[in-house]
Amino acid sequence: MSAAPPHPSSTLVNVAEHAELRLVQLLADSCPSPQTVTPDFQSSCEAAVGNADAAGLIRAILGDSGAIAGLLAVEPIEEAASAFSLLAALLDRVESEADQSALAAAMAQTITVAPAAGADGGKKKAAMLAALYNLRSNGVEKADLLARIVTLTAESDPEAL
Repeated sequence: MSAAPPHPSSTLVNVAEHAELRLVQLLADSCPSPQTVTPDFQSSCEAAVGNADAAGLIRAILGDSGAIAGLLAVEPIEEAASAFSLLAALLDRVESEADQSALAAAMAQTITVAPAAGADGGKKKAAMLAALYNLRSNGVEKADLLARIVTLTAESDPEAL
């Protein structure tokens, strides 16, 4: 007798969890030396994923300077923006709209103030914020993100404006 195929929704949950865990691993592996993620970074993130705690996963990543350095070290810019998009997509799984907005603001602030990696650091940050902009629907959030994008672009590539 063969086992029943997995239920489609459980398959999607497994795919989402795998993507989240892969993102955590990418951030840890991309962290530029000598900086590292905190010793409990991966276990904290794995616990958040296992508990379906999207807000907890976002907070764990944002709260680890090594993980943010890893995110900003991902090359090329498109890959870094894609990794950030995976993180930003977690906002839709946060129950409270107020918490979603607060976490979106924290994501934008963290990326804006993080030390830029390489000559294209400002462009990379702007690309990440643009990805977040595209995933949010709140007009106030979008206005703040747009202001940040324009500021970063003016600083890193003024001719693009």
